[in-house]
Amino acid sequence: MLGSAFVDPAGFLLFGPRVGAELGGDRWTVGASARVFHWGLLSRALFLEEEWSFAFSYGVALRGRYYLQPAQRGLHLGVGAELLGANVEQAAERTVTRSFYGVPHIEVGYRLPFSSFYVDGSASAGYAFQLAARVDDLPGGSSAHLYEPVDQSNVYAAAALELGLRF
Repeated sequence: MLGSAFVDPAGFLLFGPRVGAELGGDRWTVGASARVFHWGLLSRALFLEEEWSFAFSYGVALRGRYYLQPAQRGLHLGVGAELLGANVEQAAERTVTRSFYGVPHIEVGYRLPFSSFYVDGSASAGYAFQLAARVDDLPGGSSAHLYEPVDQSNVYAAAALELGLRF
């Protein structure tokens, strides 16, 4: 059994930085990760309009990978799914929109090992679909019932740069 733990600092530019772990055999692995969605630059560009801001927003994901070379290195193919919770505040209206998305995706990448350290770059594509959403009042607000949540369901592409330690 081989395992690793990783960070994805490239998420600051995309959909938020991630931390995660992966376990498996020579070629097949399963992994789990968590992201801070509201720290991503692309997250802000896609979800926020002028005078809107993020409250704590997150993602938790599971994935499976197959490595074409033994010892979890080289080219890999994978599938995954993420649950994303996005909380967008509209200060002027004193409301917050709470949305939950399911995000299935496929990925392709390459892992370059350096002893117990590795660098892994990957690209993924999928579809983010809204599972649930509601608009709530912030403290001092009373107009949430006047608004409908915006559905941000869409096809997307992403990239990742995992820096990890094998154990």
